[in-house]
Amino acid sequence: MKLMAEVAQFCRERQAICHRAEAVPQVALLYSRAAHYRQSPALFAPWGSDGIHALRGVLQALLESQNSVQIVSEHHLTGRMADWPLIVVPEWNYLEPAFRDELAAYARNGGSLLLVGPKAGALFARELGVELDGEAATAARYLEHDGWLAGLNTPVQRVRLDGRAQPFGKLHHQDDPRSAFDVAASIAPLGQGRIAAVWFNFGDRYLNARVPTARHFLEALVRQLFPHPIVEVTGSSLVDVSVARNHGKLLVHFVNTAGPHEQEKQYVFDDFPAAGPLQVAVRVPTKPESVVLEPGHRRQRFGYRDGQVLVTLPPVEIHDVLVITP
Repeated sequence: MKLMAEVAQFCRERQAICHRAEAVPQVALLYSRAAHYRQSPALFAPWGSDGIHALRGVLQALLESQNSVQIVSEHHLTGRMADWPLIVVPEWNYLEPAFRDELAAYARNGGSLLLVGPKAGALFARELGVELDGEAATAARYLEHDGWLAGLNTPVQRVRLDGRAQPFGKLHHQDDPRSAFDVAASIAPLGQGRIAAVWFNFGDRYLNARVPTARHFLEALVRQLFPHPIVEVTGSSLVDVSVARNHGKLLVHFVNTAGPHEQEKQYVFDDFPAAGPLQVAVRVPTKPESVVLEPGHRRQRFGYRDGQVLVTLPPVEIHDVLVITP
């Protein structure tokens, strides 16, 4: 009861700003019902599915780069795809034909679509402007990004690019940036939008080995497709960010994810470090009336330049909300 009382107090302190808030669409990560039913090894075994492991890994990398992500299924997206600036399909090996075609149309009409993994990419080979070179095969490769190499042992699809598609990143055959390489990802224009694919299985590999170079590679690709998110945050990869609106105000949530969350049999822990400080830039059309950190109504000094609120926030202990009043 003592623990529940503390949890209740924590929630009550945030109720007025959080209750009935609506998420602001930024990045949509597809949890495909159709693919999950085909990839799940057994009934009621969601965490044993290859697709779920991949989704969790891609989600973790996106969150650690401070993207505001919503996990959505086909019924969330159908007829509403244009609401999201970026849609990510994480290593699913099947999509229903009508839904696949709607995703392609979303990109043609100005959206940005990112396919992660050889199987997902192969579903859109024509739109991506690539020719698959044989079958995807597990191989030891070294991902090069920003002067760093990250070792991978994962399924890789070799591709040949047409004149439309552009390579992004390299998968070297040896631990040497001078060695032969395959294309790590590709980007192509599609109608008024863009489409990209990562040609190796990223998610499951990242879930089991969180190599920063791999996360930075994915984030750089995301920024190519979605260069101007509402919120950009630097200062810690241990803070999850989400964006919502409530009572006419813009809310930016910061959740501290530091601590031994993934240690086996570590069910309870009561000590973890604060994360930050954080440098935050929030895109809003006009200079706001106030910028406040909740709970506690802590007014923040901020700048406003080029359509962005610029503020430095103190370290996040558990959960803070930046409330921007227009």
